[in-house]
Amino acid sequence: MPKSRKRPRFGFSAGQDIIYRRPAMGQGVDMEIQGLGKIVIFAGVVLTVIGVLMLLAPKLPFVGKLPGDFYFKKDGVSFYFPLATSIIVSIVLSILLSLFFRGK
Repeated sequence: MPKSRKRPRFGFSAGQDIIYRRPAMGQGVDMEIQGLGKIVIFAGVVLTVIGVLMLLAPKLPFVGKLPGDFYFKKDGVSFYFPLATSIIVSIVLSILLSLFFRGK
């Protein structure tokens, strides 16, 4: 290799544009922490809503007692499968989430 020609640095040769530049120390970390913070807040809100619904569920007369909810009891063993309630909750959540994420 002739002395006048230098080796390309980081795999780039002369004439090529560098597309990505590594952020300086500490610049990219702030963006990652902010994104993680938003995820933690969203998870907290979701868990709070689920907790409130669990507290209010026994007071609602139709939850768990719909015609499509199955309850079997035999010889001291009971089995409960809330099929109709699960379908209704799924439909309601699908509508709410589609309305919530429609703007994005």
